[in-house]
Amino acid sequence: PRLLAGKYAQEFAPLTGAPLAAWVRERVAARGVTIAPDALRALTADVGSDLWRMTNEIEKLAAAVGEGNTITSQHVRDLVAEAPTDSIFAFTDAIGAGDRVAAFRALRALEAARVDPQYLCSMLLRQFRLLLGAADLLARGTAPTSLAAELHVAPFVAQKIAQQARHAS
Repeated sequence: PRLLAGKYAQEFAPLTGAPLAAWVRERVAARGVTIAPDALRALTADVGSDLWRMTNEIEKLAAAVGEGNTITSQHVRDLVAEAPTDSIFAFTDAIGAGDRVAAFRALRALEAARVDPQYLCSMLLRQFRLLLGAADLLARGTAPTSLAAELHVAPFVAQKIAQQARHAS
């Protein structure tokens, strides 16, 4: 808060919705290609407001289709990989839920994205730590609504962890 009060402080909110779509169309046009409306929706849904990654994906798509052509939703499906952060949470959620098939599928995606194995191990450790903490708190009678504060996680994460902890041995 104190920094925002400064004379030269400026907030840069992430681009979403129509401003993000306009930004993407502008960058795509600068590469000499166009993008179909459904491809634009798919691209912004897959990449989100990470403009660094979006720039790289646009470069890749433009190079693939060639100047003067149109990026289609099929190009986006074929060439834009799922963000590794999405895969890591899919992986840890699958581990917590005991879904081996989904866990191996997510692990393959993480390996293909060349995610650092140490990061992968640290995220697994975090998941197990959260599961053990939630199981202990629930066993001691802590209300499920209090788990988020006790575990220092977002409420939706606490809800998932509580559900997984109830089913884990």
